[in-house]
Amino acid sequence: MAGRMIKSGVVFQKNVCVRSFEIDPEYRMSTKAIMNYLQETSLDYGKQLGLPVDARFGITPGMCKLDLVWVFRDLRLEVDRYPCWGDVVQIINWACTTATGLRFDWTINDTNTSETLIRASCLAVMMNNKTRKTCKLPEEVKDELKAFVTTDVDLDPIIEAQRYSIPRIETMDHIKTGLTPGWNDLDVNYHVNNAKYLDWILESTPDWIIYGHELRKINFEYRKECLKDDVIQSLSRVVTDQTDGLSVSAANRMVELEHVLRLGSGIQVLRARTAWRPTPNRARPNNNLDKNNIII
Repeated sequence: MAGRMIKSGVVFQKNVCVRSFEIDPEYRMSTKAIMNYLQETSLDYGKQLGLPVDARFGITPGMCKLDLVWVFRDLRLEVDRYPCWGDVVQIINWACTTATGLRFDWTINDTNTSETLIRASCLAVMMNNKTRKTCKLPEEVKDELKAFVTTDVDLDPIIEAQRYSIPRIETMDHIKTGLTPGWNDLDVNYHVNNAKYLDWILESTPDWIIYGHELRKINFEYRKECLKDDVIQSLSRVVTDQTDGLSVSAANRMVELEHVLRLGSGIQVLRARTAWRPTPNRARPNNNLDKNNIII
């Protein structure tokens, strides 16, 4: 579904159907699929605006001359309810320039009820393709973007950025090492796609959270790109497991975790914070299946 521009051509709207290969074991759209749809919708939005997306995504002539590409600096996502297999949802996307880059905002809505299911906001910044370092938004590029997106820097993001304390590595008590990207994890910038980082933080998330909760909020701060031959360590710790200071049973507690992805050298690739809400009816997989009854 190609989508269309609405609200005088500054907002992009697209309907999508949740497909079988985009769902989790509970028949709901997976969080990774949501992240991929956010990126895809922003590219469709750029096409509708007239930004060139053939060779490299959304590269203006000024960016091409300076050999600059877009990368995500941060991503914030909140889920009120996950759409399920076969549901048709409406994705709304808009963007505006900021002092440091380009901010994207999204909502994903139920097409039947108009209920907002998911909200997301991210900041995209410039990276020099040769030095692989981020840089300020050049005035030349800023002027080019005026023809495509709003320059209203006072426009509030749909999810406000929150400041968290820097994670203390020595307190991380859930650790998974030896994680490596595959060729299919790379994007057009030849580094690991932003959605892959979610897979890695889940590797060090305790099983009792994975099987008893669902992701409610994500706050990603991308620190450094990850390349094909990098080896990643995933570290996590439970920060809080209570709800608004109320005395509640363990089965009804919200849980927050902080995460760090880093290279073997100690250089951090990602800092993240996640919030989980209980799903007490979720069943653990049966690991004691009779091997003779397994069909491959």
